[in-house]
Amino acid sequence: MEIEMSSIALKGIVREEKNTGCAMSLMVVKFQEAVKKDEIPQARALLLKYPETETWTVNPLHIAIEHGSLHVAMEIGRGWPKLATIANQDGDIAMHLVSAKGDVKMVEFLEKLNPGSCLVENKNSMIPLHVAVLKGQSVLVRKLVSLCPESLKKVTSKQETVFHLALKNSQSGVFQVLVDEIKKLNQGRHLLNKKDDEGNTVLHIAAFKRLTEIVKLLLLESSSSSSRIQMQVNSINKQGLTALEVWRANSIDTASKEISLILQKTAENEICSLEPLHLPRVPNRDLSRWSVETRNVLLVVLVMIAAAAFTVICNLPDALRKEIYLSGLTLHATASDVITGRLPTVVYLLVFNSAGFMTSMAVISYLICPLPLRSILLFVALCTCIVYAILVDKITPKFSVRVGNFSFSSITLVWSSALAFIVFGVTTVNIGNMLRSVFNGSSNGCREPIATATGILEDLEA
Repeated sequence: MEIEMSSIALKGIVREEKNTGCAMSLMVVKFQEAVKKDEIPQARALLLKYPETETWTVNPLHIAIEHGSLHVAMEIGRGWPKLATIANQDGDIAMHLVSAKGDVKMVEFLEKLNPGSCLVENKNSMIPLHVAVLKGQSVLVRKLVSLCPESLKKVTSKQETVFHLALKNSQSGVFQVLVDEIKKLNQGRHLLNKKDDEGNTVLHIAAFKRLTEIVKLLLLESSSSSSRIQMQVNSINKQGLTALEVWRANSIDTASKEISLILQKTAENEICSLEPLHLPRVPNRDLSRWSVETRNVLLVVLVMIAAAAFTVICNLPDALRKEIYLSGLTLHATASDVITGRLPTVVYLLVFNSAGFMTSMAVISYLICPLPLRSILLFVALCTCIVYAILVDKITPKFSVRVGNFSFSSITLVWSSALAFIVFGVTTVNIGNMLRSVFNGSSNGCREPIATATGILEDLEA
């Protein structure tokens, strides 16, 4: 008997909830019709009939905003201000929805109704200004920045600024509005050089999207004496690329070549401005600033050199193998033997071959550092070097070299000589570059002014 009564009571509750749900759905439909017709009295009557807005399946204020009914939305906001703070399933509050619509008056009303709503983030870590930028609402962007300048500094979960979002969504007009605003407010200029989670600045994105006018705008602002915006043209992203390299990789037409020239000259100007004028200019050694094509060619050439050196060790001629066997039985060397070339030929071959192989592997490791999966690539390179060292140890004739009162093994002689040859080669090349820079410094060094982006643009237009 008790079970039957409980069952009846449960059915009654379910039926009641079902009826309430149906009534609420019908009420939402009626409310939407009233909003569409902009009938404030009917909309207000429905809200008074169901004042507990938490039970609504959809926020009434959101309904009014979605249908663009400003008068109804304002009436709801005045009567039920709490609705302005309630988020939907995406984490958007009323200010987010209005920002997407571009309604300036409603934004002003909501900010007065709920101060600080301009900085509320949704589930994608986006504030209303971000939403307005994505939708290309230029007028509303100006209004949001004026109402809440702090919103300029907010970034998304991907570390994107409003400038990143504008360019990634090809909103060039909004981007120019934002640049005007930071100049007007005299703050936020550093955001133009801020990197997202992929290490890209706005200049990288503009280059990738081939936004010619934006690239020109940024470089002109950077070169202008009256502007405080200073673009870091040589900044690299996580792929090890500068904006110039990104541009070259995605551009082939005439306009692209002009922009490449502008970026290149501006990058040179930036490097020179950081170097002391009284010193000769030393060529830039940052390999990550070389073009993608140059690095690819370097990698191919160096891999071929390393492969050739490794092949030599694995395939020694029979004459050298015989020499290794005989020298291992009879040879006891002195320092004079090393200098005068009396050691077996294979010893000198191993010295120069090892110097070339290890130098190639060192540069290859440096070039692959910016690449994806660099940890795996570096591990493979390290394993290759270890295998090479083991082969050299097995091939090297076993003897000792006496220098004064000291003696050391033949394998020590090979590796120390290879290292000395590498140091000697690198030092010689550096001295040669420094001497060349001294002789050519007066004509093409940083002592002469390098053309600014403005000058190049004028030349191109002429």
